[in-house]
Amino acid sequence: MGQPKPQHKQGDTPRACGSARGPAAHLARLEAARNKVAQLVIDNPRYSPIFQRLEREIELEHAKLSDDLLVRARAVVAQNAMGERSSATISNFPPEP
Repeated sequence: MGQPKPQHKQGDTPRACGSARGPAAHLARLEAARNKVAQLVIDNPRYSPIFQRLEREIELEHAKLSDDLLVRARAVVAQNAMGERSSATISNFPPEP
């Protein structure tokens, strides 16, 4: 028999639980999402902002994994600024055709 699935507390999101596996797993998820969204952009350019955001987040994750302290510090500042700008514009609805 396999291992039982971990039980998540109420209110936990899959992202919050998945990110506990480490930065490399989070980076892999971002890259997989970017690869899927790339095809969506080709089919419908309205998905371009999502693609651009994924690219920025991937770049930030690479920077946070860097051995260079200054690069990591800049990544944290950039991520904080990105979160402040985009928190009011995030939507759960796909772009309209």
